[in-house]
Amino acid sequence: MEALADGRHRVMSGERSLGAFDLVVGADGAWSRVRPLVSPETPSYTGVPPFSGEGVNMAMLDALELARRLAGSADWSAGVAGYEEDMFVRAAAAATGAMEGLSFVSEDALAHSLAHFAAITAGPEIAV
Repeated sequence: MEALADGRHRVMSGERSLGAFDLVVGADGAWSRVRPLVSPETPSYTGVPPFSGEGVNMAMLDALELARRLAGSADWSAGVAGYEEDMFVRAAAAATGAMEGLSFVSEDALAHSLAHFAAITAGPEIAV
């Protein structure tokens, strides 16, 4: 990937250009190799426990909803803003449900989950 002077990014596949785009979504995981090329933002643990697999379900729905918003809007900034507005409502409901479910497991479950994710936020260790 290459940043262009006009703010777009050229996406490459090996030596071949796939085109120049206004918006590139790095959806290749928590330790994305694409995201740092298009944004200084880094993922962070939200404090929502991974109870019942809701995170995966939310990620799949988020991808679908974002694609629908982007496809249905000539202004991608407005599409992203509309998606985020709805996503925050959905995410709050999922987080509440996950916290309620986790409280049935153990009163220490949240602290254990937070410690676990704090330990892995640096990403996978890579042998050099």
